[in-house]
Order: sequence, then C-alpha cells, then structure tokens
Amino acid sequence: MPDVWACSVIVPQNVKDKPGVTREPPKKRTRAQEARAMKSGADVEAEIKSKAGKVFLDMFGGSGRVSTAMSSEHKRPAINLEIKEGYDLTQGPVQVSIIRCIRDQKVHGFHLAPPCSTFSRARRGRRCPKAGGGWPRALRCKEHPWGMQMAMSLKEQMHLKAGNSCLQASLRALRAGRAKRLPRGLEQPRSSLMWEIPELKEEMADAIVVQADMCGFGARWRKPTQVALWDIADPVAARKFLHKRCRSKRAQKGQPMLCGHTKLPHEILSGVHDPKAKHRPRSNFKTKAAQEYPMGFAKELAQALA
Repeated sequence: MPDVWACSVIVPQNVKDKPGVTREPPKKRTRAQEARAMKSGADVEAEIKSKAGKVFLDMFGGSGRVSTAMSSEHKRPAINLEIKEGYDLTQGPVQVSIIRCIRDQKVHGFHLAPPCSTFSRARRGRRCPKAGGGWPRALRCKEHPWGMQMAMSLKEQMHLKAGNSCLQASLRALRAGRAKRLPRGLEQPRSSLMWEIPELKEEMADAIVVQADMCGFGARWRKPTQVALWDIADPVAARKFLHKRCRSKRAQKGQPMLCGHTKLPHEILSGVHDPKAKHRPRSNFKTKAAQEYPMGFAKELAQALA
C-alpha cells in the first residue's frame, strides 16, 4: 500500500470545506523520497566551501538556534547540519566531506548536540513496547553505555543503532577538530548516559565543562544540562555566562519548590502532555518540548564558540 493518506473525494485546495466533501490531505513522503532528498557528501562539501570565509557548523542542530545566533550576533557564515534540513551526519561520505573541510581549514568551529533519547535515564518502561504502544524502556546503563546485552525489538535495535551512529559521527568530528585546535562544543542533558562513554571521557580529558539549568535562560523547566568546550578563546567568560544553576527554594512548608530564577514552580519533564489519550505519539512526550534551546542559551553558546 502506498505510504499516503486515504481520502474519499479529491477537492482542489482553494475550495472551502463543505459538508460531505473531504479536502485532499497533504501526501506523506515515502522513505525512498526522503532518501533522495538527503544531501550527498559532495553536496555538503560544496556548500561549506561556497561560503565566504570560514564556516561554523551546527551539527545535529535541531531548529538551528546556535547557528542563527552565530550568524546574527557574530556575522559568521553558519550551517545547521540537521537531518530535517537534508543532512544525514551518520552517512560515511557526509562525515568524510565534513572532516575534509575541517582539515582544509574551511571550518571555524562547530557545536554538537547528538540525539539523546536512547541515552536518557528517563526511559523507565518495563516491557518491550509493541507497535503503537508501550513506554520506552532503558536500552543502556552506566556499565553498558553503548547498549545493554538483552533481547530487543526491531524498533529498539534501530533506535540504539541510530543513537550510536550519531555519537560515533560526533567523536570523529571532535578528533578532527582537535587536530586543528578548532573551537568546538558538545551538549547533552547532565544525566545523559552519553557522558559515560569511555571514548568521550577520553576526549574530555582537557575539556572545559560547564553546567547550566535552562530555567536560567528563560525556560519553564529546569532541564539540567552539561556542555563540554574545547579550544575556546575565553574560558572565563564562558563559565561566567553559561554556568547558571538553579537554587530552588520552598516559599512555605508544604508548598512546591520554586525556581530560583523565575520564582515559579518548574514544569516537570516527565510523562506525556495528555496521559489519558488513547494514542501517545512520540511528539507528545514532555521531554520533546525541551529539546529546543532557549535563545539566551544559544547566544551564550555561540559567543563561547565564536
């Protein structure tokens, strides 16, 4: 069956909704179409080298707030290398092209925010989820951060492999950046099991580690975060402006803890927005809402890496 939505009557988009008439819904792209939309290694290399001057790379950048801040605040060309923008950083040819650009001194610096979902300690499901249901269960632990040796569903295996591939791509970029002493950073939740990866621990031997709580930059949630920085121009300033920890206080006994910055209770990033919903899509998890950086945090991160 084609990977599109079914519809009863096809109606032009400019026709207003009428009783008994169904508007044609937008077609979903098939996986083959999405694969064709991905940029090749040659495309990525050509785009980097087409920019005037050295380029800042925002790798796994999501909505691209760090690259946006780098362009707007520091007038430096920046590219948001995000899967939704057509950049699959887990592909070997793409990695080779990026590393070649780093070695050819076409890159000023870069920031990494590899997907943290399978590294999250918030995965507390008790059973192997079936298609369309179940809570995500832990696939990693402190002793086995690359993945636990246990029976996994095909979906779990795919998620684990994807997380490992993104981390491996990040490690390759960090090593290439080290050889050229480029400003570089990596961000993850403070409790992420990614920090337990031996290869990353080795890379962090000389890193500047800064811890921050996102409520200090205007977020409704605390979201304890950790950033590792290497070869930046001003470590003192980075620590001063990025290191914003929350000192929660309780106004009165029996009342909830209040944020030390906003003086309001933190929004708890656990569970889903509508726990009574029959279907709980991935986009409904509360942790997903906090994936985007507050703009203040993105600006300070760009300042540190500029």
